[in-house]
Amino acid sequence: MKVITTAELSVLAKELQDLIGFYIDRFYEVSEGRFRIKLSKSKVQCNLQIILSHTINKTSYIEKQDQPTGFAMAARKRIEGFQIRDIKQLNNDRIMLFVLKKGETELNLVAEMFGRGNLVITDNAMKILLAYRQQEMKDRVIKRNMEYVTPKQSGSYRADIPESIIPSGYKTLQEALDEYYHENPVNAQNGENPGQKRLAEELQNSIKKQEKILDRIDVEIAGSKELGNALFNNMALVNELVKAAQANKRITKEELQKMFPTIRILNVDLKDKRLTVELSK
Repeated sequence: MKVITTAELSVLAKELQDLIGFYIDRFYEVSEGRFRIKLSKSKVQCNLQIILSHTINKTSYIEKQDQPTGFAMAARKRIEGFQIRDIKQLNNDRIMLFVLKKGETELNLVAEMFGRGNLVITDNAMKILLAYRQQEMKDRVIKRNMEYVTPKQSGSYRADIPESIIPSGYKTLQEALDEYYHENPVNAQNGENPGQKRLAEELQNSIKKQEKILDRIDVEIAGSKELGNALFNNMALVNELVKAAQANKRITKEELQKMFPTIRILNVDLKDKRLTVELSK
């Protein structure tokens, strides 16, 4: 599957300038690594599609959404209601930056379009508030509360964008990419059912948690079984101990210990009528 180039992202950054001034109404995670942002300005509405590593474009294709994912809900809390104030390519790299503002609060939405891709929300000081993928690399860390740092640049960048980068028959690169990825869904092209990879990971994590709970229960059952066996083996002696304590309501721990040397008596609480003993297994 085709991945986006630095030159193509540069073209998209210019084409998307007409989104400046639009407000973020809703954020959706459509499937693994694929997002849709519903935008509005006055009475005009549009949708922005982000497919990590592949495209960022206005889209005409709207899919119905199931229940929002955890990431979608977290993103909604942070960026919905914000206005897009700027859109630019960072460091002439495959990174698109959306500057957002609401009142006095300014945030950044960063779309990394290389490798597996990532979507990161930061404050105006570039401190990470939310990341789609938590990552630790040699030169940077993508985690909450860490400073967002762009990758070290390698190689050169060609500033001249050839006109042929926009396929014939299309007015904009966005139109071409929108049509292409509608006809060739990324996950379907790779033989994956959209969203199944993330679902499989969530199920695997759930299974691991359940296995830990079962292991703990097994340990508790084994301990209870040993305690039951000890009580059964010493039942006659325990009954005699209880009768002796009931017969003499002023008896002391030391006196009981002398009467029953094979049982370790830990405590005698005559007020609450409670005996604490340790039985041999």
